[in-house]
Amino acid sequence: GDLPYTIGRVHAQAYIPMNHVSPMVFASLFSILAGGSLGPEAPLVAICGAIGGFVSRRVFRQHHTNVVRKHTLMGMAGALAAFFGVPMGGSLFALEVCSRFGIEYFEHL
Repeated sequence: GDLPYTIGRVHAQAYIPMNHVSPMVFASLFSILAGGSLGPEAPLVAICGAIGGFVSRRVFRQHHTNVVRKHTLMGMAGALAAFFGVPMGGSLFALEVCSRFGIEYFEHL
């Protein structure tokens, strides 16, 4: 998974484009089936974040950058929480992704 690209897109445009999903699915699937060391966590986060941003922009017709970013981060946090079975871990990850200068949780309260 290309996590720096994913986080950069969330910071710059508040969403991950859907054309980033299909290459991530195929790369992750191929790597897992071939026994590679690429884990499913980063592609899962990118894919679910892209779906969250897509639903926010297309289904809910949101145009506010902060709302679309929150929906994208909710998709990313939900993916991590479901994969690892730790809801607080996914939430803390989403708070860390928002921060540009380090772990600054107070920015989002």
